[in-house]
Amino acid sequence: MGDEKKIVNILCIVSIVCLILGSIFIDISTKTSVYPTSEYWVAKEYHHVYENYSGEIVDYIEENERCEIKDDEIIVKKYSQPLNGIGWVLVVPSGILLAYLILDATGLWDKIFGYG
Repeated sequence: MGDEKKIVNILCIVSIVCLILGSIFIDISTKTSVYPTSEYWVAKEYHHVYENYSGEIVDYIEENERCEIKDDEIIVKKYSQPLNGIGWVLVVPSGILLAYLILDATGLWDKIFGYG
């Protein structure tokens, strides 16, 4: 029983480290630009951000960028590859594994899914 507990502890530590690293990778690979709607507007289908007064394009929305309007702001997020993808590959499986390990260790897994 002692070896099983060591393995679970090691898996927990590895999962936590992967979650932290993945989160850092996602964060540093995402660049956010915010434009107030009082000074800027977005072209149809979010391809360009224009300045109201001059009508000039201030931001081209590329394939690796996402644009959304939230409240009174135009938010453009640029995702750098491959760092963003690596971050998600680390976060998703390690998060699922960590959730399982916590649920199993507390006995909630059996209560939730009806085993035991």
